[in-house]
Amino acid sequence: KSSFRILQTCESVYLMISNVQENILGYDIAIKGPVITIFFQFKVPEKKTQSNARYWSEMGVPYFEIKIWPATLSPQHNNLRDLARKDPRNKVFYCAPRFHTNREYGYNYMKETIAQNSVYIPCGSLKPIAGNDEHNICYTENPRVPHVMHSEPLSIKGLTLQELESDIEKAPTYKN
Repeated sequence: KSSFRILQTCESVYLMISNVQENILGYDIAIKGPVITIFFQFKVPEKKTQSNARYWSEMGVPYFEIKIWPATLSPQHNNLRDLARKDPRNKVFYCAPRFHTNREYGYNYMKETIAQNSVYIPCGSLKPIAGNDEHNICYTENPRVPHVMHSEPLSIKGLTLQELESDIEKAPTYKN
């Protein structure tokens, strides 16, 4: 319910994107307001719980892994990154849950806590990708543990819902 309270006070347009448009534009939804636009690319993670998982030695605990399409198959990642860097009023995020099972989903849905139990990864801070390489981002249930983009080694600061709201509230305003 507290999600995006800043947008409740202004006229906003919510744009749902088709699968064809998503491949070209890179995002699933855009929330266009009079001052900023928020873009989300929703990702469904795989939860890794076994000590033989690829990045277990680095993560040290059960973790979530979201896959990013190689650049040769989709321009999505680079488009999101470019969109975020194009204008500081563009807020562009990968969004993924910090839960995995249908039971956890049902619980969060009933309690209206899906947004609070998700991670928001700012795309402007990510590295560009090229070629056919496999790309992914890993994160844990603990929002304080750094997130990692493995193909382009980078420690990422994912945001909680409260940090996302704060980031939006600090968005630059128009000069006139």
